[in-house]
Amino acid sequence: MADNEFLNHALPLVPLAEAVEEKQVQTLKGPKQQMMIGFDVHTFQADRRDHGGTIIDVLEGAKIETLSRIEIAPNKEVRFASDSEIPSRMSKFLIVGVARLWLYTVGLVSVCCKKPVASNTMWTIKLRNQPGISTDEIHKIQVLWLNSTPGLIHFLSLRQDSKGAFVQFKKEYLPLLKLLDVTKLSNDQRKSLLVLYEELKGKNVQSISKQLEEAREKKGFRYTLDTGLLGIVAPTADTRLLWGVHG
Repeated sequence: MADNEFLNHALPLVPLAEAVEEKQVQTLKGPKQQMMIGFDVHTFQADRRDHGGTIIDVLEGAKIETLSRIEIAPNKEVRFASDSEIPSRMSKFLIVGVARLWLYTVGLVSVCCKKPVASNTMWTIKLRNQPGISTDEIHKIQVLWLNSTPGLIHFLSLRQDSKGAFVQFKKEYLPLLKLLDVTKLSNDQRKSLLVLYEELKGKNVQSISKQLEEAREKKGFRYTLDTGLLGIVAPTADTRLLWGVHG
């Protein structure tokens, strides 16, 4: 998304690298800042335990059946080693890509979880606190953005293709992923986005291809999301150009 523009309208975007929480860790070369992003499948599996340790909430699976709404609940409890760092990266804000996913069988690329979770299929992202804005509100706004058509187009531009429609989103590309810069949104804009989130959070989503078909007929989840979000952050953008519809 060159120059943060979409439909000839500048959007208030910021790289995830500038929005994610960081902590200082000690390495062999000295202290280093590390982004608070979840771990890969190998670490997840290596830290699992059958007995002892710590039991935490987990979200497993990245397909229509598990990512059926933009707000979901944990679907499993998993036991991890007592010294595992995985619990420290738990979050309510998740982005697909840890494990390969089949584009034809997903309807969402990001969700909010009702409770902080770890995941072996999705990246958990801990975002920085912002003065006057709750972290939960920031999560909800970013989930709307990433699932919107401009957010989705940008997300897919950074994907790694595997075979056919199988894709992965590697951790090293996450810092490049653009999010909405909530600090550049007015209070009214943020409130309007949260109203939109409340409107959509209970709706079951279909595959992305089905969403696009419905949007061309001016109905469905994607049509409501795109017209609502762009109407708030880019009110002069002509959303009819998204689906080739007129009137």
